[in-house]
Amino acid sequence: MLLDFRFKNFRSFRDETRLCLVKPDYKHDLKDGVHVVSAIYGANASGKTNVTNAFAIMRGSVLGNSSKNSADPMAYQPFAFDENDEPYLSEVTFSIGEIIYRYGFLVSKTEVLGEWLFRYDDFVSFVSNRERKIFTRGGGEVEGELAGELLPLLPKTRANMFLLVKLDQENELLARQIMEWFKNLTVLKAFSDTQMYGYSHEHILQQSHKDRMMELIRFADPTIVSVAERQLTMPDPRTGQAPVQVEFVRNNISGSKLISLPFEEYESAGTQKMFCMSGPFVDIIKNGYTVIVDELDAKFHPLLTRKIVGQFTNPEINLNAAQLIMTTHDVELIRAGVVKQDQVRFCDKNEAGVSAMYSLDDFAIVRKIGAEDVARKYLEGVFGAVPGFTINI
Repeated sequence: MLLDFRFKNFRSFRDETRLCLVKPDYKHDLKDGVHVVSAIYGANASGKTNVTNAFAIMRGSVLGNSSKNSADPMAYQPFAFDENDEPYLSEVTFSIGEIIYRYGFLVSKTEVLGEWLFRYDDFVSFVSNRERKIFTRGGGEVEGELAGELLPLLPKTRANMFLLVKLDQENELLARQIMEWFKNLTVLKAFSDTQMYGYSHEHILQQSHKDRMMELIRFADPTIVSVAERQLTMPDPRTGQAPVQVEFVRNNISGSKLISLPFEEYESAGTQKMFCMSGPFVDIIKNGYTVIVDELDAKFHPLLTRKIVGQFTNPEINLNAAQLIMTTHDVELIRAGVVKQDQVRFCDKNEAGVSAMYSLDDFAIVRKIGAEDVARKYLEGVFGAVPGFTINI
């Protein structure tokens, strides 16, 4: 599970920004003490997408670090509206089983300036801040429980390489487990289907995924009976690869015949998107992974978005506490109580181009009013994070 994420000096975010998913009442059980859903609202160009990009950059930096040569730059994208050479900070706190880890780094354009990994033996230790230093790196020095293993590796580690990655190359068990966690962290741009089409095409042919995927797809179009494949004469425009395309099968108007319709030409944008997302989502919910989705509601009816979020909030479906972090404009999620007030974040940008993220729960008024009024007041601009004009509803 993801517990906390913070970053600094990234694109439109100049100052340290934090997304904490730990519930304020700090229950003793990990699953009960961490939100499975978090929704980020804000006007266009407020910084919402940059939050999802920050996740993607950290994941990509770690997983792609082993392939770097000594001349390759770091993934360094500092605050965009002021020239600066300040370092980029990124840190994530997550669990593997019941054990919680806090891993982060500080990088310049060319090198790793600092790196650290801490461990909490359980959720109570995390809440009590009883941490163990696995390793810290900085100034050419390394400390912590793994210092003995890392000291001989440090001279062999390039300036632009993470020690976590070096440990993984040495087949160290904990490093392998952490790298696997990063691999299973999924970042999706929901307004772009191409990223997910191939994955869903492959998995809908597997019985272990097919039934659940078809259930999600039928949320978008209940007339779909089954799925088939069609041989194309030209490469699939989505992948440029094997000329085989998904088709959905329906009954004709009399119910006497099954009709298979080409996916690209006949399916609505919402149905296509639901198919593309269904494969990753079934896998994520089944395995208890974390997914970050930019613009989840793009191309979807509000009731369809609500249904998708409900897959995560329903404990009878989400047995392994999979997590959904999304950016959205869908205020109906608040109005219907699908997303609770302590699960809502806002992004806003000031006149200097500096983005900030803050919580709805920071406003005392929300504890005195219902979800309907919260949604209305947000659109009225009471909480900020709206376009430069507001509407009366």
